[in-house]
Amino acid sequence: MIISEWNQTEKEKSDILNLAMKTFGETELSNSSYFDWQYLHNPQGKATVVTVKDENANDAIVGINAFLPMNLMVNQSQITCLLSCNSIVDPDYRKKGIFTQLVSNLPKIFTQKKISFIYGIPNSNSSKIFTKNNFLEIGKLPLLVKPLKLSGYFGQPLSVIMKPFDIFWKPNKQIKSDIQLLDKKFESEFDDLITKSSHRLPIFHFRNKDYLQWRYMNHPTRHYQVFTLRANSNLIGYVITREMEIHKKRVGVIVDFLIDAEFKQKDAFLDLIYTALKSFWNNGISIAITTSKTGLIENEILCSSGFFTAPSILKQEQLSFIISVLDNNLISPQLKIFDNWFITLGDYDVF
Repeated sequence: MIISEWNQTEKEKSDILNLAMKTFGETELSNSSYFDWQYLHNPQGKATVVTVKDENANDAIVGINAFLPMNLMVNQSQITCLLSCNSIVDPDYRKKGIFTQLVSNLPKIFTQKKISFIYGIPNSNSSKIFTKNNFLEIGKLPLLVKPLKLSGYFGQPLSVIMKPFDIFWKPNKQIKSDIQLLDKKFESEFDDLITKSSHRLPIFHFRNKDYLQWRYMNHPTRHYQVFTLRANSNLIGYVITREMEIHKKRVGVIVDFLIDAEFKQKDAFLDLIYTALKSFWNNGISIAITTSKTGLIENEILCSSGFFTAPSILKQEQLSFIISVLDNNLISPQLKIFDNWFITLGDYDVF
């Protein structure tokens, strides 16, 4: 097998899209516009797509893993790292160690590129391979849930029995704050809020206005809503949501949630979350999910609005957070402490 980078030719792009189509069918990963958006148009840089080719089958691409450049603030210094995503192995080559070969070659590939570290939130199968090859699991993202039209989460006859009780989960809080739906470009006020917030924890994904525009407004296959909160015309918080199906259930996702922690009137932030929840309710969402670590003020606000840690009965997949430090001169001890990170579901590619 040959481990190499995608050479950015149309032929290899076509081969990668065909591999995704063969593996997953018609999904985002087999969509040409999504490919270009994710791998080529990221304002933080083009992706590195590592391929596995079978030299005995005309160099057919039989496996890939993509790595998206991300800018993180580590102790107020901006550092470029990589987000691992989109692991694909040809179904005909499964159980042949293809992905293991790919992952084991990553230090050689990225050390030459002067990449400091890689992070990811892989599924359970990929996680085992990563952690056997220089990756360290430093924690698990807590999955927070809030019931809405909960009857829609279950099949019959339970859904029929529960439907009259949906009204108990309806978000009824009266909104008094200045909350608006963003229907234009992200402006510099987002940079100001993010710069201010990046001082709260040692490690913070610096999602500036250009990144936010690319990630949420320019997405070719998903629709996001951005609710903004202002006080005296100044941006003091935002929440970004997406509605999607997970296991054939209508789920509302709070993808990104960030506030000015110095603003004293915390009830305004509750208004921001309730605005998102009311939108979910009106669109027939059965349950809302998000992540936020204990100790953050965002977590306190989410819990005050009715979110709680997901019970085991939901059988959700564990959101393992892994890193691989490639430059040992970097402040690696801090990177390995999960409590140092500010993470949202929008900080990786699934949501």
